[in-house]
Amino acid sequence: SASASLTGGTVANEGQITVLAAGFRGGEGITFIIQTGTTADGIPQFTPLQSGVATGGGTLEKKMSIRTGAGLFTLKAIGATGTEATSAITVTAK
Repeated sequence: SASASLTGGTVANEGQITVLAAGFRGGEGITFIIQTGTTADGIPQFTPLQSGVATGGGTLEKKMSIRTGAGLFTLKAIGATGTEATSAITVTAK
């Protein structure tokens, strides 16, 4: 199967970024989550951002607000059928 992809980028804290998920199944529900930290035992903690449905071509473009504080974060797009893609998001101070 083709691998899914997700665009990342740089955004100011509390600003908005538009990301593009591709390589998902047509009509697949996709949820975007961002890693906001790790637990004491090193398990990643994620916060849900947005969700939507992929086009027939398996893509979904979504504008979302980022309120993480400054730093480097991992954004994930998770499809309802298990398709997954990750990218890096750099958040700058407002």
